[in-house]
Amino acid sequence: MEYYIKPTEQGPKVQKQLDVSVSVALNPEELTFLDPACGSGHILVEAYDLFKEIYLERGYRSKDIPRIVLEKNLYGIDIDERAAQLSCFALLMKARQDDIRIMHRDKLKMNVIAMQSTKHLDAGRIAATLIQEKTHRLIETNELFPELKKQPILSVKKTPGITQDDISNLIALFKDAKTLGSLIRISKGLKNSLEQIKAFINEKNNKRNPLEKETARQLKPFILQTELLYKKYDCVVTNPPYMGGKGMNGRLKSYLKDNYAEVKSDLFSAFIVRNTEFALPKGQLGFMTPFVWMFISSYEKLRSFLIDQKTITSLVQLEYSGFDGATVPICTFTLENAHNPDFKGGYVRLSDFKGAAVQGPKCLEIIQAARRTGK
Repeated sequence: MEYYIKPTEQGPKVQKQLDVSVSVALNPEELTFLDPACGSGHILVEAYDLFKEIYLERGYRSKDIPRIVLEKNLYGIDIDERAAQLSCFALLMKARQDDIRIMHRDKLKMNVIAMQSTKHLDAGRIAATLIQEKTHRLIETNELFPELKKQPILSVKKTPGITQDDISNLIALFKDAKTLGSLIRISKGLKNSLEQIKAFINEKNNKRNPLEKETARQLKPFILQTELLYKKYDCVVTNPPYMGGKGMNGRLKSYLKDNYAEVKSDLFSAFIVRNTEFALPKGQLGFMTPFVWMFISSYEKLRSFLIDQKTITSLVQLEYSGFDGATVPICTFTLENAHNPDFKGGYVRLSDFKGAAVQGPKCLEIIQAARRTGK
């Protein structure tokens, strides 16, 4: 928390809103934290430590905290299987320091996933296997009423509450999941029908029919992916991938053009917009991105979006060699997922201090000086 930039003195209206957001009435078990490009879990590990402190302040037993944090608070998404595994491993090692038997008790349900693709699935075959239209034919054979034989057969068709199109659309959504990752948006129609689809898949998974059971099992990961992608979170923090148009393949470039037209110039700018969709209204967001969005004309619409629709609560601009071994124009900043024009943010400019070794100390020096002066 040493790098935490505490909000400066605000006006009465803004201060009242801040007092509500840090109310002791908040239930920490209901707070959710997402890193939608989690990599090997560095940000999630830091979040674990922060949640641990919150629970200790609330009087929770130390050995109860790890399972609560991993199952209720932390969420992570990545396109790389190995990265997601490393993220889970890092969190488990953290948790094991606080509860050595955490992996020997009831099965632990973590919410860190690697996006799965449906390219290998035959949508038509799966939909037809799971949803078979059944026809019940009612035929009167009683010889006491021979005149009924001349009447037409009555057929009643029974179908489940979801259609083959529902299953096919779910499969089609994740065809390019390994390329698009958490940029995938969930349609309102799928949101509304997801619980019904989930119940249907679970029912089929419990059937004795081995073909239906195996087919349903193949769809379960995509139900979870959909849930995590449409869920809203209290806090969203990430170091998104950086990639300009020249580095994108055709599918990614086309998807950004169709879905993120105003911020398509780089992958990180699309992630910024997508992350605001993940966050609850007035939710908190944190990013580490290239700082080019602050100056270059091609990011003008992104700047307008952040300034006119969101609230920048803090920003630190590092110099080009801010990280040892890398020369990247980086900034780190936080947002509130609401427009609050009266909010006074905290800003640190490190461009004049050269070298990676001095970036951290100079940043702390500026933050501590601001705390002393109340600015």
